Amino acid sequence: MKVLLDNNMTKELKRGLLDHEVATAYEMGWADLKNGDLLRTAQAASFEVMISADTNIFYQQNNAKRIISLLILDTNRWRFIRPRMAVIHDAFSRATRGSYESMNLLPVSARKR
Repeated sequence: MKVLLDNNMTKELKRGLLDHEVATAYEMGWADLKNGDLLRTAQAASFEVMISADTNIFYQQNNAKRIISLLILDTNRWRFIRPRMAVIHDAFSRATRGSYESMNLLPVSARKR
């Protein structure tokens, strides 16, 4: 699966996704693109999934014609993501064209109240 890591996502996540073709927005030269432009550009480049920590991205965009799947994590900190990689891999297996999934990876004690 071709996966794009949003500008706000840790590049360390690539280590946990070795079975996929993963690039960061920075590596693609898209570091300055904002959400809507980034999604459109990623779709045009045939990315299938974008992983982001921007919990508002879904609500900020017109999702009617979006074909890239969005996987939204509630953290971009590798120490919380790494132990939950199996859950992220499971989300990839559920991803369909244009799907959206939000995942809570932070322990309850670390979540904002």
